[in-house]
Amino acid sequence: MSSDGLFVELKAPNGTKYTQPTGLFINNEFVKAKSGKRIASINPTDESEITSVDAAGADDVDIAVAAARKAFKTWRDVVPTDRGGMMLKLADL
Repeated sequence: MSSDGLFVELKAPNGTKYTQPTGLFINNEFVKAKSGKRIASINPTDESEITSVDAAGADDVDIAVAAARKAFKTWRDVVPTDRGGMMLKLADL
């Protein structure tokens, strides 16, 4: 796990290791919840905790909405076909 607590190293059932973000994705970055609250992710096969992730509260939602409104001012002026192309590139990541 990284020192900032926003990512955790996990191992999939097939043995593949990967880095999983655990923070809230707001304004194009992962951040901790303002409240510090977390939600456990539970393995359904044995009910053990896999990891925990930040739980958004009202303050986090307000910050996310403000960031989305700011981004929309630029995004709304992008030609729809270009927006579609960008979304497809994002899906390929």
